[in-house]
Amino acid sequence: MSFEITPNVHEQRDRGGRLRHLEHVQEPYRASTAVELSPGVAANEYLREVAPLYGVPSEWIAGLGSTDGQVGAPGEVRLSWEHESSVMETSVVSYQQSYEGLPIWEAGLSITAHDSPARVTSSTSSLHYDIKIGRPQPPAGTTEGYGKELSEGELLTVLGISRQPSGPDGVGTDGTERNIRINGRRQLVFQYDPTQRLHPETSEEARRGPLQAAPPTLPLPPVPEQIRPDEHYLVTEYLFTYPMPELGEVHWRAFVEPSTRSVLYLRAFAACATASVYTTDPITRTGNAALSATAAPGPLTTTNPGELNYWRSSVTLPHLPSTSPQGLAGSRVSVVDFQTPTAPPPTSPAPGSFDYSVPSDDFAAACAYNNIESLFQLMEGMGFNLAAYLDGTTFPVEIDHRSETDVNAHSLGNATGTGMGRYTCGLVQSGSTVSMSCDARVMVHEFVHGLLYDTVHSPNLGFVHNGGDSLAVILHAPDSLAPDRFVTFPWVPLVTRRQDRQVSEGWAWGGIHDDRFYESEEILSTTMFRIYRSTGGDSGYPDARRFAARYLAYLQLRAIGSLATSPITPTPDAGVFATALMNADHGTAIFEGHPGGAFHKVVRWSFEKQGFYQPPSGPTPVTTPGAPPAVDVYIDDGRAGEYAPYLENFWETTDIWNRVTADGGTTHETPILNVPNYVYCRVKNRGTQKAQNVVVKGYHSRPTAGLIWPSDWQSMTTPSLSVPGGLASGGTTVVGPFAWTPAVEGHECLLMTVSADGDLPNTETVNGPIPPARLVPFDNNVAQRNVAPIPGGGGVEGLVGAFAGRRFQVNNPYDRTVSVKLEATLPKPLAIRNWRMKFANPGGAAFALGPLASREVRPRLIPGGGFHANEVAGTTISIRSLVDGMVSGGMSYAIEAELHELPDEQPGHSTERDQSPEAAARLLGCLDLPNDDVQGVHVRRVTVDIELGSEH
Repeated sequence: MSFEITPNVHEQRDRGGRLRHLEHVQEPYRASTAVELSPGVAANEYLREVAPLYGVPSEWIAGLGSTDGQVGAPGEVRLSWEHESSVMETSVVSYQQSYEGLPIWEAGLSITAHDSPARVTSSTSSLHYDIKIGRPQPPAGTTEGYGKELSEGELLTVLGISRQPSGPDGVGTDGTERNIRINGRRQLVFQYDPTQRLHPETSEEARRGPLQAAPPTLPLPPVPEQIRPDEHYLVTEYLFTYPMPELGEVHWRAFVEPSTRSVLYLRAFAACATASVYTTDPITRTGNAALSATAAPGPLTTTNPGELNYWRSSVTLPHLPSTSPQGLAGSRVSVVDFQTPTAPPPTSPAPGSFDYSVPSDDFAAACAYNNIESLFQLMEGMGFNLAAYLDGTTFPVEIDHRSETDVNAHSLGNATGTGMGRYTCGLVQSGSTVSMSCDARVMVHEFVHGLLYDTVHSPNLGFVHNGGDSLAVILHAPDSLAPDRFVTFPWVPLVTRRQDRQVSEGWAWGGIHDDRFYESEEILSTTMFRIYRSTGGDSGYPDARRFAARYLAYLQLRAIGSLATSPITPTPDAGVFATALMNADHGTAIFEGHPGGAFHKVVRWSFEKQGFYQPPSGPTPVTTPGAPPAVDVYIDDGRAGEYAPYLENFWETTDIWNRVTADGGTTHETPILNVPNYVYCRVKNRGTQKAQNVVVKGYHSRPTAGLIWPSDWQSMTTPSLSVPGGLASGGTTVVGPFAWTPAVEGHECLLMTVSADGDLPNTETVNGPIPPARLVPFDNNVAQRNVAPIPGGGGVEGLVGAFAGRRFQVNNPYDRTVSVKLEATLPKPLAIRNWRMKFANPGGAAFALGPLASREVRPRLIPGGGFHANEVAGTTISIRSLVDGMVSGGMSYAIEAELHELPDEQPGHSTERDQSPEAAARLLGCLDLPNDDVQGVHVRRVTVDIELGSEH
């Protein structure tokens, strides 16, 4: 009998379509037997039934239930019972996957079961498929000893540790080499992943977000080229002890491929305590609203954790001094029991493993430590000096994980109200035993109170409760799967605050809900969330959302730190805070490789949209958006000068166009190479006053995705033009012609900027070189066009031919090696007919680029079924270039029904205008067609059919 997938069974599959998780709390599996089974036996029965769903062949589980050690036959894969762990009435049964009798690292299947009665509610797979073992050869001429176990001295060399005298920390023996002690060895199978060779938290990128504690690492030699990513290797696991300065003895794990003596995996452990915690609440993480603090079969208690335990994360707890037993008293955060009800913080045998069930007080203690410490780590990772930012705070800050009996949490200042004091935590939900310390969003809110004690000497801002809601929302938004992304605290149902409040309903600055406390908190959250969404939070790419969240969180933290203390200069209204945010942007030299000064216009616009910046005569209470700036000139990219929605394809502005002659035409023509062409630009003013000294500038670049401003752009032959007499409020004008000479085939990129008194483009103010992806979408003074027309009237042949020789460049705009991915989007009429795009360049649609390197991309359109020209008219084929998961640029191709073949870019062809209008008129007359308004002649194709008489 096989397991049945019903609406109560939730599947989670990987990108390859393989099943990775089954969750069926509402429909538990029970074995078809009258005999009461143990959870372990029930798990075995369950595994046999779900095996086909997980793609597990019957021979993999032929010996299921047997614990006898077996030596695997050549090429044999097995799945065997490995371990059963229990927390009260819940058990997790784990099955190890092996190859030829050797365990495969992090490969297997786990099943969550409960007893009384025995039932299974979920399962998770990390199984490997299509296993092929790599067999690398030893380096030439160095075969002696290769393939054998390493001595301690040899392991030092393999790890890249040079022999050196001992230092003052006592490391070393007799001044010859540092001490290393091998504690154990075993053979296993390991799938090599270069991105996981070292702990990800050791990278610079990993230190930009929460949980940024960098574990110790070693200077490993590079892996030889014959070790290939994603291939499986037979390795020897070495468990060893090697000391590190300031930390003393550290225990390590290394996987060494014996034939090449290459270290494929290295991790330090036992130097820091670990814990199972909630880094975000289960609803945010899964999107399953049923995973509330009280949702489980029966009352949720320490003996009945439901499915909540499954969604814990194992993390390292930083800044904890090593003690025995290990406690939760660190150098910056200390978990204490200073208030009733009594709940002493737990201890654990050294080095510390705080692994507890969710509803328990001990789990709350681990979360309390982690959720506050991770925020200190976040600030440090963003470059804040904690000693300077929190100069009024005495460390460690204390938190009582179980100090209230109602649904609440508090941040208490120190005795003088000039720094952080203590944090107290109640319950997430009435009727549960889950502490508020388990909800990371709530802890962010309370943490901001603590920051305000230090910066403004008050737990509140003058115009709003504290602004902590918006920081909590933004930090947890990028990967949130919550059913309603606009609920601020999805795991705390008693708190109904939201971040999508409507100005028309009084949720405006100056509206009926602007109470300067909790309702104003929702107004600020809505304002800040709009900034997040418009700067990348609404991107379809997680890395873009994460960057938007990190940078906006950084701006908010920097703005809070820049506020004056309340006794001197309070923060009386939202405008002061908006200014602080904009100042933070302007004042940022660099953040994660991007210069500051590119987001401030979006900040101002978002406060405007939420009702701030009302005109002096505006009605009160406020129910409409505020006024735009006095002068706000822009080039329309389809958003009427505003910043919503977020533009993924920021290069598709059509208010910039090219003409091959300076004729003032308003439709785009394909540029002709090596001869003068002429660009026009439409400029508008959404400001409340007339714009004076309006100047438009023009630039061009070769067809490229991943450009850098300003180095990749060349001024046009006509570098700038002024608008005579300025531009009235609400006015529109066309500026041009800008003479320029394209030199690269494939339709060069065009970029235009407009400035006026009081409204400069960010191209003139940004704090350093910047990719257009971080510049153009966030400044309505700047617009880019990478749009080329292609024929839609030439049928399949014409459309395919438009890409026959097409090419453009993809740049790496960074001084680091990046991963590039190309994504093509085809119009629906083509996609449903199985048209597709392939890339004929080396690497195809995915490749790596070295620092500041480039690669020529050759897109080729693969035809599907036929189409009518009117079906594709006005649609676009777009190609995006993603650099490390974020859009860096792209090219778009507008399908025009009236075009029957690709416009010629060579001079002397399609540029031959007005050569024979009289002859054309005579020809039209011969055909009895109107011939009195011939404006010019374009020779595209000549077809001559001559029919001779029969006598010839």
